Amino acid sequence: PDYSSMTPAQRKKAKAIARKKKKQAEKILAEKVLAESKSKEGDAGEKKGGKVEIDPDPNGESFLKLDPLVESKRYISTLVKNAPRALKTWVLSYDVSIRRGKKLMALQVGFT
Repeated sequence: PDYSSMTPAQRKKAKAIARKKKKQAEKILAEKVLAESKSKEGDAGEKKGGKVEIDPDPNGESFLKLDPLVESKRYISTLVKNAPRALKTWVLSYDVSIRRGKKLMALQVGFT
């Protein structure tokens, strides 16, 4: 635009409008580039790997064969190590111990 024939107020307004348009155009361009790079990464990831991993046990039958109380004890021991101040941790530990038939362990939970 020809700024020489404009008053200072008009010039200021025209420059502000031009800045807004430029900023908006840059934003749209950046979004397009980002979307293209994401789509390329997704395509490249599939091509590089070559094979798609197939779940050998899609129905979870191997997990059904495991004893749930033994598995829950494993998770409870992790909880006791990482969240010893949480009341839920000790309540769950007590519950699992009673269900496993470990009454001394359940009593130990009450005194920790």
